[in-house]
Amino acid sequence: MSRVDHSPTSSPDTTQPPGVPAGAAGDPAAGTHAAGAHAAGAVGLPRRRHWFLRAAIAAAIVGALAIVARRYYDELWRLRNVPPLLVVAIAALWLGTRYLAADVMRVALRALGHRIGRYEAFMLQMIQSYGNTLIRGAGIGGPAVYLKLRHAVPFADLSAVQLLPMTLLQICTIGVMGLGCQVVLWKFFGRPWERPLTVVFAAAAAVSGGLLLIPLPAGRAGSGLGRLKTFLARLVDASHKLGRFNRLAARAAATHSVMLLLRAWRIQLCFAAIGQPVHYFGALAASLLADLAFGISVTPAALGFREGAIVYGARVMQTNGDMALAAAVLDRVVGTACTVIVGQIGLWQLIRPALRQQGRTPASTPPS
Repeated sequence: MSRVDHSPTSSPDTTQPPGVPAGAAGDPAAGTHAAGAHAAGAVGLPRRRHWFLRAAIAAAIVGALAIVARRYYDELWRLRNVPPLLVVAIAALWLGTRYLAADVMRVALRALGHRIGRYEAFMLQMIQSYGNTLIRGAGIGGPAVYLKLRHAVPFADLSAVQLLPMTLLQICTIGVMGLGCQVVLWKFFGRPWERPLTVVFAAAAAVSGGLLLIPLPAGRAGSGLGRLKTFLARLVDASHKLGRFNRLAARAAATHSVMLLLRAWRIQLCFAAIGQPVHYFGALAASLLADLAFGISVTPAALGFREGAIVYGARVMQTNGDMALAAAVLDRVVGTACTVIVGQIGLWQLIRPALRQQGRTPASTPPS
């Protein structure tokens, strides 16, 4: 694919993303301040006037799911007897999968010329999960502001990393692994073939894989273009750069595969914790289906959608919906606790110091 050429009149490092005032471009201090003030809007955070509508829709959906799931409440009492050591193991696996997701982000940003530490990337992932737990889609705001202020990472580069290796490639990996899991269950363990799951996994692999292979047209960033067009041109440029690294795609796919296998192990431990052992490949199929629920969810952290997917996968695990809901609730409680605790630590260690330093940056003094 051809690489996007930048106009000599506009340096990529000084191009302002959509939503940043034009007057901030000529003043470094003003530009930094404007980036911090307008970063949330630039990366697509929901506007305040839409929050109430989204909250109302999410509350209505969760309420409807809760009513539908009333018949599966009989086994929730088992959560009181969960062994503490299994809770610790579930939490460790949850944090481990977040670390692997952070590694994909770190390696992809490095391919675009931005270097961040492993711990730094992990905390940014936890901050993103923390934000998504509160408001769907809002989690990217904190990491975007931090990376812009501390590492001068353009919003377009971070958007390309989030879209290509962290989202589309992961969905494609989920689809392929889901189909392989069904083959194993059918051929080696004599489980019936679940055609609905086949359709879901095949569609996920085909659609995401097709989007990854679509050649993007080259754009040109320049001073004559609007902010939105400049942002999109830089997004295409970053996508071209990522597309040229075959080793990056292979490493990201391998990392996603390990992460998905660990997530399935976590689900299997959740069932073991409530006294209902299940087969690993059955837990893998249910876990992959639950991961796809994030793509269609309109609730924060796929609340209700992920649990519904695990309940649907109960037939693959040869258990009932009551036990599946109890295991899904246990996974939700442990994951939310990890997200809130570690995410809050990340806010204290990364976001707050970065914003304070940006606020103390003195305005540049014009030469006399």
